[in-house]
Amino acid sequence: MGAAPIKGILFDSGDTLVRPKGGSWWPKQQFYLTALAAHGINDANLDRFDQAIGKGRQYLNENHNLTTEEEEVEQFRTYHHIALGELGVVNPSPELLDDLMVPGKLGIEAFPDTEPVLQQLRRKKINLGVVSDNWPSLDRRYREIGIRGYFDAFVISAVVGCSKPCER
Repeated sequence: MGAAPIKGILFDSGDTLVRPKGGSWWPKQQFYLTALAAHGINDANLDRFDQAIGKGRQYLNENHNLTTEEEEVEQFRTYHHIALGELGVVNPSPELLDDLMVPGKLGIEAFPDTEPVLQQLRRKKINLGVVSDNWPSLDRRYREIGIRGYFDAFVISAVVGCSKPCER
């Protein structure tokens, strides 16, 4: 007796179907250094960069329940405010926070083989879904790069209020 036919496939998103255009999902120290210098800040304690980003990510992980892109933007503004505070930059200007809004500006692109594989799976009538630890803007980003229509299910952790591997 043969194996049951495959009826559906669930994919992760980042580094599976898509990748960041700049090569990194998270801002690097040089990115912060450039942004700070552009705002006349030269005394930030960048020796604490990894710790600062870690504090910001801890905040994101503890507050990963939002449903709109507006909430996402505010969450990342707070993330950068926390990271900057750890670097010794208190009361950052709104302009500096805007310049640091990488997730809002970060472009993604599908891997070269993503769309051909998705087309082939669809021709075989296999249901496709995405389950991703991500933010509400992922749906829009998939539409922008032209691959959202392949997926019957699209589950974003922030929207459902839990992260993988939660049973929900």
